[in-house]
Amino acid sequence: MTPASPLNVISRLKVDASPVSKGRAVDARRDVSLSARNNAALQELLAVPARLVSALPVPVCLRLRVPGSPVPVMLWTGAYAAGRASSPVLADVIVFDGAELEALVIATEADRLWHADFLGLCFEKWRTPDVPVRAAELLGGANEERDAGWSLGRVLARLGIEVETFELEAEPVARPLHAAA
Repeated sequence: MTPASPLNVISRLKVDASPVSKGRAVDARRDVSLSARNNAALQELLAVPARLVSALPVPVCLRLRVPGSPVPVMLWTGAYAAGRASSPVLADVIVFDGAELEALVIATEADRLWHADFLGLCFEKWRTPDVPVRAAELLGGANEERDAGWSLGRVLARLGIEVETFELEAEPVARPLHAAA
C-alpha cells in the first residue's frame, strides 16, 4: 500500500463521498460499490498523519462513536471564526474543531490523553462548548513528542473511538437539546 497523500485522499473523498451523482438515483449494486469505495476512502484518511488532517484543503467532518459520551461527538477539521460563536449549552452534538483536533493529537502522541480523559473533555465541551481545548493544558507541563507522526487511525484507536461516518465541506451545527427533540 502506498502512503496516503492528503491531497489524494481529498480528491478521492470528493468523488466517492456522494451516493448520488449528477441527479441520478443510485441502484442497490452501485450503492454497495459506493459503500466499499467510501470505506476505502475512509481507510485512506485514517492513514494520513494525524497532525496534517486539520490542514486539509477541504474541511472533513467525522462523526464518532465514543463509548460513554452523553451525545454524538464530531471532529471537524475546519476552523471557527475568530471569537468563536457561542454554542448552546448541553447541545445535541459535541464538536471539536481543527485546532482542537491538533491539541488532541499532540496530547495523545505524548501519552497524556486516553479514553477516560477524552470522555472527560467530551462532557466539558457538552457543558461549555465555547471553551477551546488547548494542547498546553492537555500536556500539563509535559513536552510535546515532535517526531511521533501517528496516523489519524492510531490516534483514534488510542482514544478508544471509532468513525461512524464522514462528510466533506459540511460544518456541524449544535442545537440546544430542547430544540433538537
